[in-house]
Amino acid sequence: VESSLHGNVPLQARSRVVAQLLTQSAAAGYLHLLLIEEAHSMPDATLRHLKGFMELEDGMRRVLGVCLIGQPELDDLLGAQNRDIREIVQRCNRVALGPLGDDLEPYLQHKFERAGVKASTVLAANAYRAIEAKLMFRPRGATQADVRSVCYPLMVNNLVVKAMNFAAGEHLTQVDAHVITGMG
Repeated sequence: VESSLHGNVPLQARSRVVAQLLTQSAAAGYLHLLLIEEAHSMPDATLRHLKGFMELEDGMRRVLGVCLIGQPELDDLLGAQNRDIREIVQRCNRVALGPLGDDLEPYLQHKFERAGVKASTVLAANAYRAIEAKLMFRPRGATQADVRSVCYPLMVNNLVVKAMNFAAGEHLTQVDAHVITGMG
């Protein structure tokens, strides 16, 4: 089977082998999820090809779930105006993740717990509000209505790592609001 997936085997033949393997595996009780990051960069042809796999069924059950993760440009790619892939778009459920907001503190506590550390040993209580304030995007000349939060997990993670490194360089025992606001 592996030799059928590589080499000079035509794409359609490889697709049939993958479909067969997925169907057999699903019949054996396994669940499958294809997770694609940076999906906003995917060509339409790749999305059209995925459609065949998305439609595979074992009885009444789909054999493959597909999760596309991407930047806001993914919304444009999957927009109704893109007629080349409208059949795929019609099969998609979209979920847009907003800024962390009230979930910032539980999010960071969870991240630290996963590393075996209590968040309170690293972050002072006032650090959370400072992180949230630091991650407000204010365009030049903007009104208050134009200000928006960019308090997303990746931005939070990067800011906290930078703050921890800064605090360590200053021989501080904890990241507090002053560390967050005092960094460049």
